[in-house]
Amino acid sequence: MDLAVVGGAGDGAVVKQSFRDAEAAFKEFHYAAGRHPKGGEVHKVAEDIQRRLPARYRELRSLGYEPEASLIVAAVDGDGNPYIFRYSDGILDGRTEDGCAAVGIGRDTGGVLLLSLLGYGPEATWDMGLLALFLIDAIAAVNPYVSPLAAEADGLYIRWQDGEVVMGPLEPEAFQEYSAPRRGYSRYAPSGS
Repeated sequence: MDLAVVGGAGDGAVVKQSFRDAEAAFKEFHYAAGRHPKGGEVHKVAEDIQRRLPARYRELRSLGYEPEASLIVAAVDGDGNPYIFRYSDGILDGRTEDGCAAVGIGRDTGGVLLLSLLGYGPEATWDMGLLALFLIDAIAAVNPYVSPLAAEADGLYIRWQDGEVVMGPLEPEAFQEYSAPRRGYSRYAPSGS
C-alpha cells in the first residue's frame, strides 16, 4: 500500500525515527479505516504525526540529547488530491513554496532561491521531478552537507493513477536523461522561462 513519501534533513538517526513515526500514523489510519485518508482526514493524520514527533523529541531531550530534524511528508488522498506537509523540529509548518516544499541546509539559499531565479510559480507546467533532481544535485555540488543523487531510487514519486494512489522511483530512462552531462539551466525549464 502506497500511503506517503517522507524526506528529511538533520540528524540522520532522528530523521529515520521520524520516518517511522510518520509511517505509523498513516498505517494506523489505513488499518482502522481500510482505505486511504480523504480530504480533511489527511490533515488529521498530519496532526497525529505532529503529536508523535514532539513526544519522541521530549524523550531524547530527557536523555540529554538535542534532536534536530526537518521532514517533508507528501501524500495523495483517496480522491486523488495531493498534499505536502513540512515539519520543523516536530512542529507542523503550514508554509510551502507554492506547491513544493524544501527542508535542510539548502532550502533557502538553494531550493527557494533557485526556483525564484528560474521563474517558478504555481502555474508552471515544468517536469517538477526532474527540476527537483537538478536542484538537489546543483546544491550538492557546492554544499558538502547536501547529499547528491546517485540512483533512480533516490527520487520517489507518489501520484494518482488510474483511480488509485501509486508510488515508485523515477523511471530509469528519465534518470539517465537527467544524469547525462548537463549543458545549463535552460534544459530544466521550458523555453521562454
